[in-house]
Amino acid sequence: TQTESGDFSIKDVRRLVAKETLEIAHFFKSVTIKKTLIKGKQAFEIAPMILEHNQGQLALNISNQKIGDRQVDLALALSSEQFSQSGFITLPMAVGNEDFSLLSNLKLYQQDGQDYVEFLGFVDQIKAVDLDNYLPTAVVGESTNSWMKRGFKSGILEKSNIRILKNLTAKTPAEINFTAHLIDTELVFNSDWKALKGLDADIITDGKNIKVLVNRTTL
Repeated sequence: TQTESGDFSIKDVRRLVAKETLEIAHFFKSVTIKKTLIKGKQAFEIAPMILEHNQGQLALNISNQKIGDRQVDLALALSSEQFSQSGFITLPMAVGNEDFSLLSNLKLYQQDGQDYVEFLGFVDQIKAVDLDNYLPTAVVGESTNSWMKRGFKSGILEKSNIRILKNLTAKTPAEINFTAHLIDTELVFNSDWKALKGLDADIITDGKNIKVLVNRTTL
């Protein structure tokens, strides 16, 4: 399957989850798509997908999808009930591997003739040193990703929340908000500073600026 950037719209997704489309899908039990290539400024390859029909909805499972240097499993469900009267489409997703489990919603909608996608995710716990792998440059920007990669030396992030809003119609950067609580973390906040150890703090970033609100640390 191959699509050029700009050819796939919210209207296409609406047709995909429309009741009539899902009723047509009754004739199959499962379909495997071996390779999906999305071409834009950068090519993005989606790992093999299994699409299964079950009680009026389509269940999509993707195994070993590469994100950065790591691989994750992804599961989501498509149902005509997810297409609300207001025109919003909400797709619940579960993403995870042996390192973490992410519960999320992907919301697609149109506003003032523009197509938008909004991602809301929650991770109960993840190792601080793994964060840059799951918030790659394409998501949070090069400077934030580099800061995370060199800054976190140890510790745990808990109750992490991420929100990404992207206008698919306009060529504008995505709006990003990420918050988490740091537990017993070692962090080099600035290369001119000594490391903060035993850090108990809250971290907030919009992909441009990073704030660390310290409750307790050792310097």
